[in-house]
Parts: sequence; structure tokens; C-alpha cells
Amino acid sequence: MAILFLTLTHMKNASGKTDRTITIRAPRRLSEGYGLSGKAVDEVREGLLITVDNGISAIEEIQKAKEKGLSVIILDHHIPGDVIPHADIVVDPHLNPDKNGFEDFCGAGLAYKLAELLVTDAVLLQKISAIATIGTIADVVRLQGANRVLVKKGLNAMNERVVTEGLKNLIDACGFTVITEESIAFKLAPILNAPGRLHDDGARYSSACLAQDKKPIPKLVGQLIETNEIRKHIVSTAYEAVMQNVTEQPGGPIIAYMPELHEGIIGIVAGKLSESLHVPAYVLTGKGELKGSGRCNIHGVNLYGLTNTAGQFLSRFGGHAGAVGLSLPEKNLESFRERI
Repeated sequence: MAILFLTLTHMKNASGKTDRTITIRAPRRLSEGYGLSGKAVDEVREGLLITVDNGISAIEEIQKAKEKGLSVIILDHHIPGDVIPHADIVVDPHLNPDKNGFEDFCGAGLAYKLAELLVTDAVLLQKISAIATIGTIADVVRLQGANRVLVKKGLNAMNERVVTEGLKNLIDACGFTVITEESIAFKLAPILNAPGRLHDDGARYSSACLAQDKKPIPKLVGQLIETNEIRKHIVSTAYEAVMQNVTEQPGGPIIAYMPELHEGIIGIVAGKLSESLHVPAYVLTGKGELKGSGRCNIHGVNLYGLTNTAGQFLSRFGGHAGAVGLSLPEKNLESFRERI
């Protein structure tokens, strides 16, 4: 979101059409889910709607946008289903992979490739590469090919402090002198992810931090860091509780259902389960209509494909080889568990 905001703002200023409005609309994770919601579409009265890191499975929502007369561009890296949304432009590296040449971009990487085509300011493009690098490392995509080129460029920009004012404030607050992949994976990315996990509309605060390039924002940066400390405590408590309730056979997939878990952290807990037990892991929460996240870091195991085998029991799911999000009626839980 921050990448597109910076890109479109640059284009608006360069064109002189300063009356145009650019609005970032982050998904409200707790009340709407991860992707494009019908409510978000309702808020766009006219013009162009661009989705980033979602949209490829939003068939009904994209149709609703088109019926309103909106132009729609989808930038997504998740695996497409059998039906592709009727957007004006759909960019997904898993569509026509033979022609694309590189399939492993994350959403931030796709936004960066778009910025490369549109941004004429070399310094701004360096700043955008730094943000895209954070997204690429945070999304745990393969650091090969074009991703490796992007991350190298972005790390250089960060270490030379050619970054937005907001990102510079965050780097300074973390006390970094040299930025590495580890700095991003274990410090910067968790801080930026935390608000979106704990608060319904939290993702917009992280985007605001990364996109702010006019003035220092130490107060906002301090709030992000504090939120991450709260997130770490919640995750630690939840992980211990889930481990005490894991009953699956050793070596098989873990499906943990705990109705009181905070929805925003179930993906992190699933990742910790998969890493510690060396199996695919799903963590579900809620009542009635359950929400869940799955993670798998095992070479050769495609979590999206595994989840798809139980697709008949799910209301909705999407993702890629290493991570999925899903929802299902509570009455289908045991059938889902048996099939997986």
C-alpha cells in the first residue's frame, strides 16, 4: 500500500493533476478478513481500484466493483482458482507462468515492478525498493532471481539511508547501524506487522509510517514498537496453550482449534507450530464460522495444494505453497480434519 501511495502521488504531482485523490484502504482483518471486501468496494465511488497482495480470489467483490463502473487492477501473487476475476488488468505471476519468467514475487515485489515502470525519480525509486525489500523478506518468498536483485537494491538503499522519513525513524528507533536480511526478518517486519494483527484497522498505521516522507513521526514509530511488544506476549501465551492441546499423531499435519485465540495471531502461531514440529500446521479460532491460518516450511510440501484437497468443506480459502488463510463452518471442522 505504501509503495502504490508513493508511486501514485509521484505521478499525480508530475502530471499537475493535484486535485486527484489517492486513498489507501487496508483490509480490516478482524471484521472483514484479509482480502477485498464488499464494504471496501462500497466506499469507492468512482475511478480506479487497485488491489495489492489480494484480489485474485475476490470474484464477487470485483464483479461488484465493475458493476459500479470502476476500473479495476489486481496485483496479487496468490495462486489463482478455477475462476479469474473480471478485472480490467490482472497481474499474477502464477497466470501464464511460461510467459512471465519469474513466479516468486510477493505483493510488494509486484507493486515495486509497477513503480519501476511509472516512477521517473531515481531517489524515490530507491526509497520504494527499501519498502519492497521489507515486504519480500517478510513474506518469506524465495530470495532468488529477481527477488535477490530487488533485496540487494533495497538493502543498499536502507544502509545508505535513502529511505522515507518514516522508515528512517523506525530504523533509528531500532538502533540499527547496518541493515541485513535478519534485521528485517526478526525486527522491522514484526514491528510493521503487529498493528494489523492486533487491531482491526491497524495495517494503515504501518503503511502510514512507511509512506511518510515529509516529516519525522517518532510518536507513531513508538506506538508501532509498543504494539509489537504486546503482540509478542500474546503469541507466546497462545503458542504455549496450543502446544498443550496438540493431539495429532507425530509426523502428520497439525490442526489446532481454540475458539478463544486472537484471530490476528493465529498465522504466527501456526508458523511456530510448523517450525517446531516439522509438519504442516493449521490454527483455527472463533465459533460458528471459524477462521484459520495454515503454515508450512517443509521443502516439497505445497500447503495450498494440501488445503485444496479439503476445499469442499471450506467457505473460502487462498494462499500459496507456504501459507494459507481459510474459513469454514464449525460443523465441517471434523470433516476438514479427517481429509487433511
